[in-house]
Amino acid sequence: MKNKFNLLVIVVMLICNNMKSQIFTLADSIKINNNAQIWGVISDKGDSLCLTTIFTTSGKPQIFLRKISYSNISSQGTITQLTTASDFASITNLTDHKHIILNNEIYIAFSTVGDADLYLFKTDINGNRIGNIVTVVTGSTARTNDMTLVSDGTSIFVKIFMPSNCKVFKFDTNLNSIGSALTLTTPAHNNLGTAVLHNGQFYNFSGSTFGHNSNLILTTWTTAWVPTLGSAQTLVSAVGGEGNFFSTGVAFDQANSRWYIGMNNLPSTLSANQEHIDILAMDTNFNVLQRKTITGNGYFRPHFVLKGNYLYVAYDKGGQGVFLEKYSITQTPTTNIQEEKNIFSACISPNPSNEKTALSFNLIKEENITISLLDINGKLVQSIANENMPIGIHKIEINTTKISAGIYFCKIQSNYGNQSVKLLVK
Repeated sequence: MKNKFNLLVIVVMLICNNMKSQIFTLADSIKINNNAQIWGVISDKGDSLCLTTIFTTSGKPQIFLRKISYSNISSQGTITQLTTASDFASITNLTDHKHIILNNEIYIAFSTVGDADLYLFKTDINGNRIGNIVTVVTGSTARTNDMTLVSDGTSIFVKIFMPSNCKVFKFDTNLNSIGSALTLTTPAHNNLGTAVLHNGQFYNFSGSTFGHNSNLILTTWTTAWVPTLGSAQTLVSAVGGEGNFFSTGVAFDQANSRWYIGMNNLPSTLSANQEHIDILAMDTNFNVLQRKTITGNGYFRPHFVLKGNYLYVAYDKGGQGVFLEKYSITQTPTTNIQEEKNIFSACISPNPSNEKTALSFNLIKEENITISLLDINGKLVQSIANENMPIGIHKIEINTTKISAGIYFCKIQSNYGNQSVKLLVK
């Protein structure tokens, strides 16, 4: 009896001859000075990159803001201290933080030592404090440090992970609490990631768990935090017990129709805190176009800003510094793909498949076509077709009744290019 998966996967994967060409090319890099420690969080402020991080002054950690030139990231502006010792007269010293910018104001959430408390405050774009620090939650029995901070353009949302659910707290732009906290139980996900507003809904990227055997997953939600997928969509599967989590870097490239995602990868042979950072370029169906490892072991928490033809990536090394890198982005060719590739518009429906499904594709030249079904390791599972096919639309049925539940790739090969379509068998 096949295992049943309640997972919606709608993905069409284009594998062109130049798929492995470089999308990310390192253009510049710096290490932030002044003993920067953890959480190098960056956001866009038009003419400059806004980076917040934690420095320790007089034996106490504080949050600081530094503006950085886009054209020359070694050109750093004046450092501005956002929190002070007086803030912590009744608050335990802070640990981790996130920030976002809305309407030229910076909103910062931070947790405290022990991660039982979570607070929120804001400044103007130059780091001048506006109002008081407000309490999001105190005395939590679950850790609050890896919070998610996101806005729908009107309200501010802070999400924290609980062992069996997530809590979402809503605030207006003056940091007044709105309503009671929402409890999110499904789809299951954790806070080792981030959420962004895209096409009118929240796209939440995270790990399915922490450490080994963690998939990079996507959950989507309305702005009222109602899930729009029945279950989490797996974007990058754990292979051989590896871990994919801390997907805190996310940017959508409208001009090139790509997602850029930064995550931590933990090989199965290493232990927690030895993970490295991978950055991924994905198409709009979340098929990987390039995956690039950018650090050695022991680096964490990537954050992204996409500006023009450059991707800016900030990350840290566990109390040993914050780093900022600038990558040039290869643009999508403007030539007509249909003139270069024989196969286009390939898709599988229904997907997921229970007993049978159909592969549809269009040929612009007559030739011999080979179609194979492969597992996630590239091993041949089933030969579907090897025949001469005319120009036009083709639809080929695939019987999946004797195939184990899981993720597969249906590969279409031609002399003019190949394509693969991801298929979920449940």
